[in-house]
Amino acid sequence: MSYPIVGGLSFIVSSLYYWLFLERKDMPRYLEKGTPFITILVPAHNEEASIESTIEHLEE
Repeated sequence: MSYPIVGGLSFIVSSLYYWLFLERKDMPRYLEKGTPFITILVPAHNEEASIESTIEHLEE
């Protein structure tokens, strides 16, 4: 009977800990100063080999 209560409380505590201390560290570099003001759409089809470098170039 105590398992759902303990599980729920541990989920709430761990969620608050993540939100307070770790969420900002997980943000990409381009979101450190707030949300971006523009959206860039990159059409890609079967671009597994080059999409990472394209996104890194757009972040600069």
